Amino acid sequence: MTNSNPQFVRVICDETNRRQALFTHNGEFFLYSYVNNEMAHETMVFASDENGSVVDYSDLFYHPEYLSSDETMQALFDRPVENSRRHSPQ
Repeated sequence: MTNSNPQFVRVICDETNRRQALFTHNGEFFLYSYVNNEMAHETMVFASDENGSVVDYSDLFYHPEYLSSDETMQALFDRPVENSRRHSPQ
């Protein structure tokens, strides 16, 4: 894994209780996903295709509650964040 920064591609959803954005890193795509509803309040990252469709629902990154997309993507590739769990992208 390199330390190059993930690149923002586009916003997929920007609602108060749900945010999603597409990122790319080393030729792979990732979906940043934040939800806050009666079932969950969490931030996660999933492997996706170039359209933002999840290709594997095994979370690559998990953080309870909200974490900004910048902090999340940097944590996934560079530095750990307290109370977070990350799995290396394949």
